[in-house]
Amino acid sequence: MGRPSGQLPGRKTLGIFTAIRPASKQGHRTLSIVAGVSAVGLLAACGGSGSASSAGGPEQELTVAASAPYGPDHIFTKAMVAFGDATTEASNGSMEFEWNYGDSVVKQPELAAALSDGIMDVGFVGPAFTPADFPVDGWASRLGIGGDTRPVVGVLASAGAMIEFGLTEPGLAAEQEEFGLHPVIPRFQHFDNYQLLCNKPVDSLEAAAGKRVRVGGAAYSAEAENLGMVPVSLSGAEIYEGFERGIVDCFMGGEVDMLGLGLSDIGKNYTSVNLPGWNSVSVDAGGVFYEDLSESQKTAMNAGIPAFMEEMFSGYIKQQHQFFSEGAKDGIVFHEADTAMQKKIDTHHESVLADLKANAPEGIEDPAATVERFTALQAKWVKIVEDLGYDQGVKTKAEWVQKYPELPEIDLAPWIEALNEEVLAEYRPTS
Repeated sequence: MGRPSGQLPGRKTLGIFTAIRPASKQGHRTLSIVAGVSAVGLLAACGGSGSASSAGGPEQELTVAASAPYGPDHIFTKAMVAFGDATTEASNGSMEFEWNYGDSVVKQPELAAALSDGIMDVGFVGPAFTPADFPVDGWASRLGIGGDTRPVVGVLASAGAMIEFGLTEPGLAAEQEEFGLHPVIPRFQHFDNYQLLCNKPVDSLEAAAGKRVRVGGAAYSAEAENLGMVPVSLSGAEIYEGFERGIVDCFMGGEVDMLGLGLSDIGKNYTSVNLPGWNSVSVDAGGVFYEDLSESQKTAMNAGIPAFMEEMFSGYIKQQHQFFSEGAKDGIVFHEADTAMQKKIDTHHESVLADLKANAPEGIEDPAATVERFTALQAKWVKIVEDLGYDQGVKTKAEWVQKYPELPEIDLAPWIEALNEEVLAEYRPTS
C-alpha cells in the first residue's frame, strides 16, 4: 500500500488474527477483528512495493488495497475497477489496484474507518452507514427529494447535480478530510429514485403496515417508518439471504440492485413510490495514503473519474431498462402506490424539506440557502441533460420499454464532458 515495510499503520498481526489498534482520531470506531489465514494474507499482501513522494520526488510503484462494495459482476464494482484501471494507466503503471470484494475484508459500515486507519487505501464509501461520524452527510443525504423521474434524464441529472454539489459544498469535503479521508468523488447520486420490491403486494398503507424492509441509512429508516414499515439494516452481502429467509419482507432501493443482487428472483411485487435515490456515497482514499502519493499519482486518480462515471451510469441505464423489459416475463407484478400512500409520502417529504431548511449540523452555515442552491442545481442539470439530447420522449419507465423494447445506444461522452466543463476541470484537474 505504498509503505516500504509492508506493515499497515494501525495494524499488528497476532498469529492468524489481525487486530486493529484503536484509531488515533477521536470518534472513530474500533474495527472488528478479521479472522482467518486467507484474510490476513490478503491484508498483508497489500503492503505494496514502495512509497511515493508527496513532494514530487522519486516516484515508486505501489499496490493499492482497494475495496469494491459487491461481487465482481455488479456494476458498482465494475465502475470501481474501471476507475482503478484508468488510474493505473494515467500513472504509467506506478499504481496497481488489488481488489477486495464485498465484505471479504472489511464490512461496508466499517470501510471509512478502515481507510482512515490505513487498513484499506481506496474504497466505495457510504457515509450514511455511520451517521454519527458524518453529520453533514446525514443532513445532505435527504436532499434528493424532487428529482426528475424520467428514464435516463432522471439518473444523469440527479448524478450531475449531486456531483457538483459534493465538490462545491465545503462542509462535505471538510467532514471527510477531518475523518482522515481524501474524497476523490465527495458525493454522487447513483440511483435516481428508490422503489419497493416485496414478497407480497404493498401498494397501500394497510399493506405496508408492519412489513420489515431493508433500508440503507437513517433517511430511509424515516421513509419506512412514515409508511408504517419496520426498517431493518443489512449489509450488502447480507441482503439476498435476508430476503430469501424472510428476515425482511421488502427491499427499499433501486431497480439495478433488485436485479444485480438477484432480489427479483425472490420478490415479485414491485411498487413505484419514487422515494429519493441514494446519494450518500463517495469514492475515497485514505488521507495518509493519499498524502504519500506523488503529485502525478494524485492527478492520475482524478483521471480515473471519467472512466468510473462511464461504467457506472452506462451500466445503470442498461440494467434499469433490463429490469423493466424482462420483469413481466420473470413474473414481477408492477404496482402503483394508492392515493393515500402517495399522499403520506408527499407530506413526509414536505416536512423533510422544511426541517432541512430550519436545522443543519455545524458545517452548513445557511441551511435554507444550501437547500435552495441544491434545488437550483437539480434544475440546472435537468436542462443540461435535456439540451444534450438524452430525453427519451417518455415520462415513465414502463413507457420507455414499450417505446424501446431494445435499448438504443446511449453515448455518455457528452454528459461526461459537461461534468468536466462544469465542475471536474476546476475541482479535480487532470493536468
